[in-house]
Amino acid sequence: MNNNHASCFAPGQLSMNYDPSAHASNGQSVNIYLRLFNTYDTISVNKFLNFPPVNFTVSLWLKCTVLGPNLPNYAFALWDPVNGAVFQIMWRNFQQISVTMDLNNQIEVDLNPVGVWNHVAVTWQSFDGSTNIYSNGILIGSGTLGKGYAFSNTTALQIGNYASYNDIGKCFRGNIDEVQIAQRVLSLWEISALSQGVYTCFGYMSNSSSVCSSEGQCIATNVCDCNTGYAGPDCSSFACIENDNCSGNGICAGPSQCSCNPGWAGPDCATLTCCKSLYLL
Repeated sequence: MNNNHASCFAPGQLSMNYDPSAHASNGQSVNIYLRLFNTYDTISVNKFLNFPPVNFTVSLWLKCTVLGPNLPNYAFALWDPVNGAVFQIMWRNFQQISVTMDLNNQIEVDLNPVGVWNHVAVTWQSFDGSTNIYSNGILIGSGTLGKGYAFSNTTALQIGNYASYNDIGKCFRGNIDEVQIAQRVLSLWEISALSQGVYTCFGYMSNSSSVCSSEGQCIATNVCDCNTGYAGPDCSSFACIENDNCSGNGICAGPSQCSCNPGWAGPDCATLTCCKSLYLL
């Protein structure tokens, strides 16, 4: 198993290998991915703090390599031990993707055959239980699951296996890449962009010159990696981290530019300039 790029990079979001070029053109992963095959290999988060309780979107790339008529491949699973809520995405019956809630209610839709990369996204909201399934940016199925459910801070996450425990008979056999959990129901336009390896940040696509206030890169949905001298969710604020935040003796007035209080000078406002006569006595 290779999970070098698995990381939690923002509250309520988890990403694996968020390289936007990985599937952009030919549908083939060109970077590191999670590989699972007939083992207990999995990524587990026993308590997913700040997990979105009532609205979310799960987005991930899947390539199933081994499958049988009665052999479910669990790619993604949530389990809340407090109220028993379960949410699972699995591949079954050769060319079907199934989304289940509480193990008794499920939506099944056809998918591309085994051995082909598929971008799968599932949106869910608790208010009316509306659930949508997308494949490669196209809505392919919808239904009602888990109406009124709410996931707690004790929700456990499994990538590549069954919800509440590792089961060698239910593990995912294949490759999983670029797993993301958004804290809201993404639009069709946003999901289509994800399927093309393009993210959106605060209304701008990641390949737009205006994304992240033109001062950073959009590395995941509404997650900007700001250039030096800029900060904030959309990189619209100045930052003076390299200037020691102006040493507490001034304000950050520009990108890595301090405006010092009277009596202080230097790029980091650390040099005292007033009352020099006191040191000459």
